[in-house]
Amino acid sequence: MGPSVLLAMSGGIDSSAAAVLLGKSGYEVHGLTFRIKGVTSSSVENAAVICRKLGISHRYIDITDRFNDDVIEYFLSEYSAGRTPNPCIMCNRRIKFGLLMDIVKEEGFDFLATGHYATIKEENGRFHLEKSVDPGRDQTYFLYILKEEQLGKILFPLNGIPKEKARMICQDAGLMPADSKESREICFIEDDYRDYLENIQKIDKLNGNFITSSGEIIGPHEGIHRYTIGQRKGLGVSLGKPAFITHINGKTGDITLGDEQELMRYEINVKNVSLINGSISNTGNIYVKIRYGSRDFEVTGIEFPEKDMMKIILKNPARAVTPGQAAVLYDGNRVLGGGTII
Repeated sequence: MGPSVLLAMSGGIDSSAAAVLLGKSGYEVHGLTFRIKGVTSSSVENAAVICRKLGISHRYIDITDRFNDDVIEYFLSEYSAGRTPNPCIMCNRRIKFGLLMDIVKEEGFDFLATGHYATIKEENGRFHLEKSVDPGRDQTYFLYILKEEQLGKILFPLNGIPKEKARMICQDAGLMPADSKESREICFIEDDYRDYLENIQKIDKLNGNFITSSGEIIGPHEGIHRYTIGQRKGLGVSLGKPAFITHINGKTGDITLGDEQELMRYEINVKNVSLINGSISNTGNIYVKIRYGSRDFEVTGIEFPEKDMMKIILKNPARAVTPGQAAVLYDGNRVLGGGTII
């Protein structure tokens, strides 16, 4: 048998296609599915069926408590503080490449594999994370938290494969129909995240007022968890001119409204800095993404004012830099790292 691989199996198209490709490449594949009560109701069963058809081992681990502690509690606390979190990044940090990598080390697997779309390159004995060959499927924004020592133990079998080809791989292997549904944007929320937050009794709605940039009270809002930086629609107020959310105060509950120009930033401050190769040089074709799918912003300077903190200086201003989201740095196609916007 070839090298052993622990494959994160969700029961969906991407991980199923990854299982097929790994098997064809000679790897000894072992599927593992996380069970989360109320979230992965069908994933365990689907993954088990797929692995059985492919003739590979499968098991599941119930991580309900850990997922609640590491992901859902984080999600709730960030919205309660007036920030806009990215739970997928936290899940990758703590669960998919945290817990899973621990299992790989403890049980002696050669590699960990997932269905992410990204590229791992080795150059002169160093490992680097780069964008997917297919830019439309690139998921590196969510993976900036990886470290070089982890990259040497990770496989992304789907890199360079269009989504439709992944579907056909599954269909040809008799695993699922080509029109299988995509997973939800936030796996633990079926519908509107705001309704979800209000149905969780632990969420602090922290009501307050809309105010102007000068502090004048405009009127009450419906809770800071229902708004985000840059939002214009659905505010329920009229100022006689376009108004945008420019600041959310998680302590007082007040939300500042202002002109669009007040949303523009030349500097981005981040915390919890994570650099893939341990350091970063302030040279090269460096740019930053401030949310998944955002355009690139050219970086002219990077400063590290204190440990785990970073200031990113832009050539042109970015609109609606949102606390809680990630700022991810790239040098061309290579991911340098990033952090959480504050």
